[in-house]
Amino acid sequence: MRIIRFLTRLSFRSKIILGITTIMLIFSVLSALFVSRIASNALLKEIKKRGLSLGLSLATRSADPLLAVDFLRLKNMVDEVKESSDDIAYAFVQDKAGRILSHTFKSGFPVNLKTANHVPPGADRQIQLLEINKVERVYDFALPIVISNERLGAVRVGLSQVKANAAVRRLLLIIFSASWCFADSQIPNLVGKWEIKAEGGMLLRSDKAGEKTHWVANQTSVTIDVDIYKQTGRVFFGKAKSKRATEEF
Repeated sequence: MRIIRFLTRLSFRSKIILGITTIMLIFSVLSALFVSRIASNALLKEIKKRGLSLGLSLATRSADPLLAVDFLRLKNMVDEVKESSDDIAYAFVQDKAGRILSHTFKSGFPVNLKTANHVPPGADRQIQLLEINKVERVYDFALPIVISNERLGAVRVGLSQVKANAAVRRLLLIIFSASWCFADSQIPNLVGKWEIKAEGGMLLRSDKAGEKTHWVANQTSVTIDVDIYKQTGRVFFGKAKSKRATEEF
């Protein structure tokens, strides 16, 4: 009821501006939702591809130091992967028995993480979303270290879901902003003469309607001839004329 009262008090120009703004806003939101869903899914796929690429590279390079029992080189390799980006939560290398040979955790290796993800026999990868603690989840990428069809161990790389989602949110913000700017730039040229027909009613606070209104009591529809002679963006200048009143806007 309050909304109806508010709308009836608006001038004709304000109603046109409000209507066009509402249409543009709905258009921008619907467009942004559609595009953002596609874009966010594509971005998450790219994040997973990146995790697989990092894991595959580490698995390939870890074969020689694993055979040579060179733990210093393994340590340097996992640290290099961890420091390559701030969204990488961890990296570590396991032997074929599952023992941890090298890792990037500074405060000790989380025991539960050791068996949380593994590559099934015959598979070349395994991706799982793991909950490291109550506030952090990671995409855990497990890839085998293989030489001459013999599995020597596995590498694990974790990418933070929180930071991945932050990247998605930044993308959504850009898409929403761009959609609104696009919608804002596509306001049509409405200069000219128009006939507008509307259905509604009138809320009276007195016994009769005022002189400067297009409506009277018990009226259910109105026809208004609109002459818009100037438009600046969403701002319109012209004249609205019905059987009862003429209004400049």
